Amino acid sequence: MNPYSHPVAASLFMVWMIGIGAPATAASPHDVFSVTPSNPVFHGLEVKTAIDAKRRWVSLRGPQFYSAPAAITADALPDFLTWYQVRKPDPEPARSIQLTDEFSGEQVFSVTLAGPAFYLIPAQSIRSGPPQEIPPTLNRFLAFQIQQLDPAAPIDALPGKPAFVCLPAEEWHHDDHYPIKTDAKLLMVYETKPQTVDPEATVIDSFGLNRLTIGGQRFLYVTAKRIDD
Repeated sequence: MNPYSHPVAASLFMVWMIGIGAPATAASPHDVFSVTPSNPVFHGLEVKTAIDAKRRWVSLRGPQFYSAPAAITADALPDFLTWYQVRKPDPEPARSIQLTDEFSGEQVFSVTLAGPAFYLIPAQSIRSGPPQEIPPTLNRFLAFQIQQLDPAAPIDALPGKPAFVCLPAEEWHHDDHYPIKTDAKLLMVYETKPQTVDPEATVIDSFGLNRLTIGGQRFLYVTAKRIDD
């Protein structure tokens, strides 16, 4: 099933398509594809999110996923992210936050987060000619697994099972420092059924150039807002 055929998703999609608010980045929702990189990266760096008391070290492998806007409009810079697996994260206590997202509307979710699963890095997609600029407000994100969602939303109100919440992350990597550009936008990630997609994508992120063989759509994400700050 195409998740955008759902009436809630379809109505949201139409709002994004007509360009209300002239967004600085590409329309939401975004598709998330499983990928196999031509140049696998194994690396480590330090990050910190709003729920961390101090910097944490993350050991990364990937990219394992790649996300792109479901639709690209002429008045917005498309925002692409490469998703790197967080390898063997240290055990940590579950923590809860409250949020709403573009599917839930006024419904407030209390989300219990387990450990981090992926680190998301802004990327540029190369198709023909020079790559487009990365949107100036696009953050790096740390994706935490969802342990529990309360209250459980009616199944027909969501595109699939909630999987991750992505929090904006500050990064330190050698001599480079990447601050959080805006902490107001989170990402809510839902499972979806794999779909037929383009077989390849070529991207550039802070780890360099990579050609990605795409295995199919596995998730989609929409923007979310934390309300318990």
